[in-house]
Amino acid sequence: MMNIKMKFIRLLALVLAFLTFILPFSACGEEELESDSESDFEESFASDEAYDGKFPILKGGKYTVRAIMPNLATNVERSVYTKLRTSLGNKTKVNVDSNTDFLKDGESHNKNEYVILVGETSYKESAWVYEKTNADTYGIQILNGNRMVIYFSTESEGVKLVNELMSAIESDENGYFWVDGNFAVEKKTSLKLEAAPSYPTSTTKVDCGDDTTMLYAKSTNLSTYESYCNTLKSSGYTEYSRRDNVNGNYYRIYTKNM
Repeated sequence: MMNIKMKFIRLLALVLAFLTFILPFSACGEEELESDSESDFEESFASDEAYDGKFPILKGGKYTVRAIMPNLATNVERSVYTKLRTSLGNKTKVNVDSNTDFLKDGESHNKNEYVILVGETSYKESAWVYEKTNADTYGIQILNGNRMVIYFSTESEGVKLVNELMSAIESDENGYFWVDGNFAVEKKTSLKLEAAPSYPTSTTKVDCGDDTTMLYAKSTNLSTYESYCNTLKSSGYTEYSRRDNVNGNYYRIYTKNM
């Protein structure tokens, strides 16, 4: 079974995923992800540290938080991540180390660590936010006091969020930098829907609203997938980013001026 998710933005970003399973799409009411309830999520990821209502950034000249991007980050995620590191360095006058979500076999993410997650990382909090938010929104959420998720589709959206985060950072005379634990941002994107070429094999098309369309192809292969990508290029689309052969999955984004 292959699931193709097509998300259209103003420059028309078309997201293709060559998958061996069906991904959820929260914008559609007809089908919902089988996942833990919100209360189960809170229990699973609750930090063991005492929560004082603040999301600490830096204390005593040392960062109390790590900024994380996907190990296989898209160009957009890398750009936003670089913007975040540069902005934090300018704000605190302390350089920020570069970190990815890469884990060795048998390793897991420390649930008590404070992290800023940029884009679709392998952290469960990132997955939860991207699954629960609509395709026409982008923003920042803090989960369980110690997980800040920055979610977006375009570079301009990500840069806006980083700027809002910098404006929200407070500090005192002792060099303590933090963000209020209730800090959150949710913005509407200016997404526009535009028709794309039809996929060559049989598909089920679902209009999810919020300028999002899902196509389910019951049978396909990589050759057909590549051929369709070439069709997009010949139709005026430009490849924006890609993630190929990630656990057998293929993700590509194409843009087209409207």
